[in-house]
Amino acid sequence: MVCLLTGYTQGFQPEKIYVRNIQLKEGLSQVVVTDMAQDAKGFIWISTFDGLNRFDGNYMKVFRHNPEDPRSLPSSKIHKLHAGNGRFLYLLSSDGFHIFDTRQNQTIYPSVLKKYKLSWVLEETESKVWFHIHGKGLLRYNSLTEEVIEYFTPLIPKETDLLEILSYGNKIFSVFSNGDVLELDDNTGKFQLFNFPIPESVFTTAAFDKYHQIILGSISGELYQFQPSNHQFQQSPLLALNQKLVAVNSIQYDSRKNILLLSSYGQGLFVYDYTTSKLFQLKKNEHILPIAANYCLKIFADRSGFIYLGYDGSGLDVFDPYVKKFVPIVRKDSDDTKTIKFVRKIAEDDQGNLIIGTAGSGLVRYTKTQNHFEFFSFKNLLNLSENYIIEMIRIGSELWLGFNGNGIAVVDINTLQQKKKNRIWVGTRENGLNLIDSQRKVIRQFTAEAYPFFKNNGLRCLYQTREGVILIGTEKGIYQIDEQLNITRLFPKENSLRTGTLKSIKCFHQDYKGRIWTGTDGGGIAVYTKDFQLLRTLSTNDFLNNNVVYSILAENDSSFWISTNAGLSNIQWNESVLLKKANPQIRNFDESNGLQSNEFNTGAYTKLRDGRFVFGGLNGLNVFHPSEIRNNPEVPVVYINEFKVFENPLQTKEDICFLDKVDLRHFENSISLSFSTLGFSLPGKIKYQYKLEGYDKEWINTTDRNYVSYTNLNSGKYEFQVRCANADGIWSDDFSRLQITIATPFYKTWWFILASVLLAAQLIYMIYKNKINQIREKEAIRIQYTKELAEVEMKALRAQINPHFLFNSLNSINNFILRNDTKLASRYLVKFSQLVRNILNNSSATFINLEEELQTIELYMIIEGMRFSNQFSYQIVLSPEIQPGSIRIPSLLLQPYVENAIWHGLLHKEGEKNIVISVKRNDQQYICIEIEDNGVGREKARQLESKTKKHKSFGMALGESRLRLMNLGSTPQSSVEVADLRNADGEATGTKIIITLFDAKFNQTILNQ
Repeated sequence: MVCLLTGYTQGFQPEKIYVRNIQLKEGLSQVVVTDMAQDAKGFIWISTFDGLNRFDGNYMKVFRHNPEDPRSLPSSKIHKLHAGNGRFLYLLSSDGFHIFDTRQNQTIYPSVLKKYKLSWVLEETESKVWFHIHGKGLLRYNSLTEEVIEYFTPLIPKETDLLEILSYGNKIFSVFSNGDVLELDDNTGKFQLFNFPIPESVFTTAAFDKYHQIILGSISGELYQFQPSNHQFQQSPLLALNQKLVAVNSIQYDSRKNILLLSSYGQGLFVYDYTTSKLFQLKKNEHILPIAANYCLKIFADRSGFIYLGYDGSGLDVFDPYVKKFVPIVRKDSDDTKTIKFVRKIAEDDQGNLIIGTAGSGLVRYTKTQNHFEFFSFKNLLNLSENYIIEMIRIGSELWLGFNGNGIAVVDINTLQQKKKNRIWVGTRENGLNLIDSQRKVIRQFTAEAYPFFKNNGLRCLYQTREGVILIGTEKGIYQIDEQLNITRLFPKENSLRTGTLKSIKCFHQDYKGRIWTGTDGGGIAVYTKDFQLLRTLSTNDFLNNNVVYSILAENDSSFWISTNAGLSNIQWNESVLLKKANPQIRNFDESNGLQSNEFNTGAYTKLRDGRFVFGGLNGLNVFHPSEIRNNPEVPVVYINEFKVFENPLQTKEDICFLDKVDLRHFENSISLSFSTLGFSLPGKIKYQYKLEGYDKEWINTTDRNYVSYTNLNSGKYEFQVRCANADGIWSDDFSRLQITIATPFYKTWWFILASVLLAAQLIYMIYKNKINQIREKEAIRIQYTKELAEVEMKALRAQINPHFLFNSLNSINNFILRNDTKLASRYLVKFSQLVRNILNNSSATFINLEEELQTIELYMIIEGMRFSNQFSYQIVLSPEIQPGSIRIPSLLLQPYVENAIWHGLLHKEGEKNIVISVKRNDQQYICIEIEDNGVGREKARQLESKTKKHKSFGMALGESRLRLMNLGSTPQSSVEVADLRNADGEATGTKIIITLFDAKFNQTILNQ
């Protein structure tokens, strides 16, 4: 069976429409499509019996009734919808009439819905919305102010349903299911009713045609039109063009293509072309435009020229008029020898017919005017044993055929008037090169034995330059043959490093400056200077669709067409592309664009006399004129469809695609965005560029993903910008943008920083003031301490040389003199003088060594013993680890305690009286001095003193005061402890004074001094 779609015609061209069917697996909520509309932003809304769908050309977003959400759709079964020029969709569902806010994706309930029972709507503008009220008339509603004006009339038909509300000029037309038309003059507010002349008629749809006539369609087959200018009804002339034009249930005029679309329930789609006055019927399984089903429910054409056809059970078809740019020439048959496959070579005869060499079907002649194929194979007219034609060349009336393994055949076609040439060059894969004299039929061989570089080096292509040089493309490089038949290698050079896949040659082309362009087997395109220095390469890195290049044909000096393993590419270039490595503009095309296959073949290309290009491949041919392959004029629109913070969707009142800005908290600084385009049926061919102003320095290109993530963004203001190019490389002039503000944490705000600086300054000042005060207080304390210490030391001095002691001591000396005991008086006087001298010497120093202090104490006890007739004995005991000469203690410390022990303890006792002074270490830092007496004890001493009222001893108070003053600011500290000694019966047996001195402190103090 032959499927042949050729050439370009005027008007509607179904063979150039790309069809894509959308069903459940593409995300459609249900396959019964009841209605479709396009909103102001460009989304296509699709109603079904199980939900509302928002479609951007690639992704579906579904909305259904949710019993737990009062703002969801009241019903998922939707019969009809209308999209105005604002943000609202108007729905008619099984639960009545509703208004859906497309920005917030929820049902709204304005006051007009609460007051009136509405049945249908027409929104001209947001401030001019017409509502129909069954049996009453119309309301004019301003959705911005919610102002309502009633247009009620008794003329309105009450026994029939409204089909549609239409507007043209200042007239509003209400069309009813019985065919009646109610006209309202918006300027005067007057109604006119025009009754359909045939009673009992039932219509299902109404719409304007090109001339603003109202077309009425019915399931029963009636098709009428109403002319508003003369208020006349008449049968549509379209019925005369095709009697199958019945059961019309949806009508729309497409002004972009100047066609009238009529969907039928059972007969598929009808398209009336106003340009050619032809009526096309498109049905399921027809090759010209294969629609999904014949049971259509709704036809819709959007603002970009796309057509949407909804079915009863088959989803919807999307007709894209911009994808298919080529019409393939293909032929399929159960007999493989009569199938156009594996095209290897193409030529043209004098009548413009194509002569096609194939691998499997032999030689084929295609007559374009009759769409006829004629096969010449070994089974019929070509008496050869091989149908695998790998090369073909026309010389005069002879067609030379090169076979795969069976040599060359010459066919007389008797139609050519071309000047004959004597030389024919024939390349082989294994046996080198052959030169044939076409007149004498003499062959000269250039074999691998004579030319070793041909060994295991298959010849791929031959090319004659404008200078007459023959270029040979092989698997291992490029060679040339000069006029003297000398063969030399041009590439790779002996010292060349960049060879790789560039040396396997598939084709040649010489540009207008004599440079050689080569198509390679895996290396893309390589461009050489005249002396074969590599100038530039073009590959998939430059957006070429594939690196296996079979052919290069020049449309002009700056536009080349190439065939590859992944379709056709058009390269538009200039000198800066070659000399400055600028980027060329490349358009890539594949099977979706109407190519016979994505894969083409080596040598299967030619340029016809009328300027058309022919490329052959696995499944047939593509014949086209380059000027007819136009770019898609639609400027792409890109929108942001998702915004996530730490991979969680951002919760907003409005859909993210409608937002101009997003405000985030300071810790929400890891975001991701995804984006998509509106109204393109091949999203995989869309190219994107995006940039985050404030973060990205340049635009970032992407072709295989439509999302981006940013992490750890600093606080501040950003603007995300994204734009796209369609499949033809046309970039939008504008871009979608979203302002993103990441809040500054309070500790980085100017007011906080200022407050912190002021607070820090205040704290520093307070610390400074406090430090000054502390210094002053310490100085005052030091002065007070020094003063008190001096006073205490003076008291200690006075305690040792107090008047009583001096008086008593001198009295004792006088008694010794009066008794003529001169020796004892002299000894007493010497000891007394030594004691006074030691006391006076030690009083000038805060610390003295222990040895000096013990000497002074011993002198004191000797003197006191002499005074009291040696009534008591004393003993000074030093532990072995004590070295009294190296231990420092406060001066004049021990005497008051010894005096207290003698005067208050021993002198009141009868019998043996003893004082023991022992010195030892508690550890390495402490010196422990114990003064133990066997006197009457502290309690009896207090009793006796209260009776005698003798002078009070300051021993305890003085010692404690001195140590308290010396302990200031020190840890650990020195201490004085008094212990009462008792026998087993609890009777007092004496007193022990324990003085613990922090030896390290005293010695460090001495060092500091």
